[in-house]
Amino acid sequence: MTDHKITPEKVTKPIQLLAAWLVGLITVNASFLLAAQQITKPDWATGALVIAAIVNVPVFIGALFLLQTKFRAQIQEDSYYAQYLENERQFTQSSRADVAKVVEQEIAQTTEKIIKSLGVEGRGKELPIAEILRESQLELMVAKLGSSRSLAELYVSPKTWAAVSGKFSKNESFIRDIEALLEEGLVEKKFRGYKHCKLTNLGTQIAKIAEKQGQLFNQIKPEFWEFGHKELADDDA
Repeated sequence: MTDHKITPEKVTKPIQLLAAWLVGLITVNASFLLAAQQITKPDWATGALVIAAIVNVPVFIGALFLLQTKFRAQIQEDSYYAQYLENERQFTQSSRADVAKVVEQEIAQTTEKIIKSLGVEGRGKELPIAEILRESQLELMVAKLGSSRSLAELYVSPKTWAAVSGKFSKNESFIRDIEALLEEGLVEKKFRGYKHCKLTNLGTQIAKIAEKQGQLFNQIKPEFWEFGHKELADDDA
């Protein structure tokens, strides 16, 4: 049998790690089959080793497929993965900037229409009109998203957010809730998933207004909120 030696400190690239996996599979299966040839008693040991060697192959292929699909970005070389993370960060930042830009454009266009409709009386009133429109925009956001549980979690209890996002990461209602906040620019995140989400300045502003109006999730459903956080505390314990 060929002597396959792996020097851990020389495994510096993901493709080398996959090669090491392959060498490991060959080595383990070869040792299983060799042992199966040598063992005579107990009788079941030979069959168990052969079955283990057979099962190892689809398990390895499945793990390899998972790495090449779901975790493809993570198994790139460090330089490429760093670029991937940077692209992710820039994308989220540009998305938030786009939302803010669109809102300001809408306010400016609406202000211009109002000024034109007022004629002479509207001259010099651009700033107060724009401010009123911004406030109304905030009120609309509060009405739409002020009672969001994710908003309340990130505002009232940010320290437990990692536990909340982990517990409900596959819950469709949770995903819709947090995605709505991300889409409106109330929440930002650095990486895939929702563990590293945090409120933007706009999100904090909306949460404060909702809190004053008693519209936060924890204010609307205090018993449910307390029960949920008690469960989180019990899980941590």
